[in-house]
Amino acid sequence: MPISVSRILQQRPKIPFEIKGIKTFRRFWHALCRPILEMFCMQFVEEVMQSALVHPLSEKAHLPVVDETNIDAFLIPGSGEPANAVLFFTGDPKQRPQADDVAVVLPQLLQAFSGRLRGALIGRAAEEKLKSRFNVVAMPSLVVTRREHPVGVLGNICDWSEYIEKISVWLSPDAPVMVAPGGPKAGIVRPGREIKR
Repeated sequence: MPISVSRILQQRPKIPFEIKGIKTFRRFWHALCRPILEMFCMQFVEEVMQSALVHPLSEKAHLPVVDETNIDAFLIPGSGEPANAVLFFTGDPKQRPQADDVAVVLPQLLQAFSGRLRGALIGRAAEEKLKSRFNVVAMPSLVVTRREHPVGVLGNICDWSEYIEKISVWLSPDAPVMVAPGGPKAGIVRPGREIKR
């Protein structure tokens, strides 16, 4: 949430600009400085909480954090890399506590499918832009892809056996890719013009 000093000033009583004595200083501190400092601290805590999942995974499991600018480069496998990848859409950890559970499971899945699957974290700012492309409906989600095409999505937390079963099927070279969301489009053709809906 962006910090708005004008909003704080509107909510707090007017203060004199001439500070004389300790009582006036205390009023000044409680009216203006303390709320601004508290907002800065709250914003810092929110940023740390949002990255509490991403940082350990990217550091310990060596998972890259991708966004809309570099996702395509990540999905194209390098020499000797598997064509399949798993993308972790975390969602807001404060609203979606299951993200912690999925963050624990993801490194284990990468180890279980070692050599067949590589992983990446979707940056929080890019999640909204990328979720429709990868058919993500619920957060947190793991999306299994073959190159740039999604082949399956696992929303929220699942049983270990479900992860293993579904990902094994999706890693098959003949597994069908998912179709982008959107229903059939109707078109009306009239002489001289075409109307699409």
